[in-house]
Amino acid sequence: MYVYNCLNVYLPEDNLKMTLKELKKELFTDLSLLYPGDEANSLVSVLLSHVLKMSAFQLSLNQEMEISQNARKVLKNHSKELQAFKPIQYITGYTEFYNCRIVCKPGVLIPRPESEELVDWIVKSCNMENPRILDIGTGSGCLAIALAKHFKNAYTLATDNSETALEIARKNSKLNNVTVEFQKHDILGSQEISPKGSFHIILSNPPYVRESEKKQMKPNVYDWEPASALFVPDSDPLLYHRKITTEAYKLLSPGGKLFLEINENFPAETERLLSENKFVDIEIKKDIPGRYRMVKAIKATNN
Repeated sequence: MYVYNCLNVYLPEDNLKMTLKELKKELFTDLSLLYPGDEANSLVSVLLSHVLKMSAFQLSLNQEMEISQNARKVLKNHSKELQAFKPIQYITGYTEFYNCRIVCKPGVLIPRPESEELVDWIVKSCNMENPRILDIGTGSGCLAIALAKHFKNAYTLATDNSETALEIARKNSKLNNVTVEFQKHDILGSQEISPKGSFHIILSNPPYVRESEKKQMKPNVYDWEPASALFVPDSDPLLYHRKITTEAYKLLSPGGKLFLEINENFPAETERLLSENKFVDIEIKKDIPGRYRMVKAIKATNN
């Protein structure tokens, strides 16, 4: 498309000057066709901060700043990716998680706010100097890394069955300057985790979304994030929780604590599973939106 300027010369539209305010409006218009208004506005702000290397405060002070043609091209390309429902974290390459910066790439689950709530629950429930921590199915490593960063003298072991995930998790460990030992392990396999002693804390955010629940999810989740980290068969919704509970009981020291993220539709079934496996003081916790999303259980000291 061409436009007519004040010198009576036709110029390509992309050569026109554009302010930050005008560009923001254009990006919002494109994205608001597919995303709710608040979400579209948030996505635009994240893109602008990422590409222009400016904070939200700096952006608000420079609304009349002229945006270069190259920056506009990059932003428009990213807008097209968002219109294809590519997650914003895969576009920027990272996300912030419990005082950590976590690299996000296809092949690992993107850290969620409820996982931050789980970390916070662990931090507030476990007052110890040098805990031994095991994270089963670590993915990006966000849970293990956040805990290793908080518990300065902890020994932290994180496992996953994906080499891609372990590679990303190792990068995140270095990025956040923490020491975490990583081990390849499939919790559904026959081989047991090889620990150096028992653990005080075991945690996991395992797959728990039933296949039938996929239709309730947004395409930026099921089209992009690894299905192996999300879904379980409808016929066995507690598949991973059962395996983890059995393994955790073997590896926890007496009085040790198990923390799991859970499917909000199965709190009672999860509690019964833990009770049948000799865990006590079981507590199901809701997340901020009010959904049953996590559980804490203790290995009895007299077993």
